[in-house]
Amino acid sequence: MRLITGFDHVVIAVRDIERGVSLYETLLDRTAQQALVRDDVATALIDTRNLAVELMAPVGPGASRLEAALQDGGEGLK
Repeated sequence: MRLITGFDHVVIAVRDIERGVSLYETLLDRTAQQALVRDDVATALIDTRNLAVELMAPVGPGASRLEAALQDGGEGLK
């Protein structure tokens, strides 16, 4: 029995949203489609054919949990 049949999207933590977008656009050969800032977190979405990659970066004091995760584990998919 297969319990997991696919993924809708993955989230990758980055320190700088512009640098992250540039890197992952190059790696995935795709263009970021959505970008916004909410609750002191900048996000960008890069859609591949079968999976979306969401980049998240802290941009203010309200993103302390994301900042702590970056300090503990660094950037990338964990």
